[in-house]
Amino acid sequence: MDTIKPNFCKYCKKEVDSRASKCPHCHSDLRNWIARNPIKFFFLFLFVIVPFFSLVISGVGDTRSKVQSVADETVRQQRQSEHPAIFDISNLLDKSIDEVVTKLGQPKSKYVPKGQIDGDTPDMTFEKDGLQMIVTYDLKTKKVIDFFLPSASEHSSINNKEDKNIILNQLNLSDKSPDYEVKYIIALKDPNIFTGVIVKKIDPLASKKETRVKSLAKDLIEASLKAPSTAKFGYATVKTTDGKTFVVSQSVDSQNGFGAMIKTYFDVTIKYIGLESENAIYENYNWKVIKVEGI
Repeated sequence: MDTIKPNFCKYCKKEVDSRASKCPHCHSDLRNWIARNPIKFFFLFLFVIVPFFSLVISGVGDTRSKVQSVADETVRQQRQSEHPAIFDISNLLDKSIDEVVTKLGQPKSKYVPKGQIDGDTPDMTFEKDGLQMIVTYDLKTKKVIDFFLPSASEHSSINNKEDKNIILNQLNLSDKSPDYEVKYIIALKDPNIFTGVIVKKIDPLASKKETRVKSLAKDLIEASLKAPSTAKFGYATVKTTDGKTFVVSQSVDSQNGFGAMIKTYFDVTIKYIGLESENAIYENYNWKVIKVEGI
């Protein structure tokens, strides 16, 4: 038969009931620290324990992500050594169109738009080893906008990793990079097939420019209304091809000159002419209004 061990008060050392919360002899509090300090424990848990474990979990996730990135880069370099890139876009992203020509040689063909059609930009087509690449650029600044390479097969599957690897290898690119975006162009007739990829340098200020240009467009639209205080704005969309010229499309319901509520659709074109810095984006003189059109 097991012998029940007596329980003693840690303060007066006299025997007490194991279930007692208070010593009947010295009246000391026998509860543990958490029971005696519930409020302190709550704040300790909230501000110390939870952040600590969150940091540990985050660190594990970051470590796994870094290990995977290193593994992906190793595989890419191995593929690259076996099959050298035909067009090394990774070394062309920061170049002007003139520098691209210097690197790749004279293009097979050129296109320069004659009119002022929105979104119609000049491009050059280069060919090497039977593969063509189209480079779109800004006519005034000569800055490259994006690169387009047709898929290696007419039936390249958007879900087939090998199909993607073939075309990425031809361009010396990885599927994910903080410096550039690789966008697969889906076939119109079959969304499971891609017809090529567009590679575009990531603008770190893109989201801030978009937020700023939406605010500027809203102010311009309000200034053109008969009764701006009655305005109810719809969702605004922003389009840009070069990260400089933006077209903001937005609807607004407001009172006309007769007091009736009418809906008007606006297209506001604004160009950024400032330096590529966050502070410059918020200065009005760095933005040039091209036109405000309401239908």
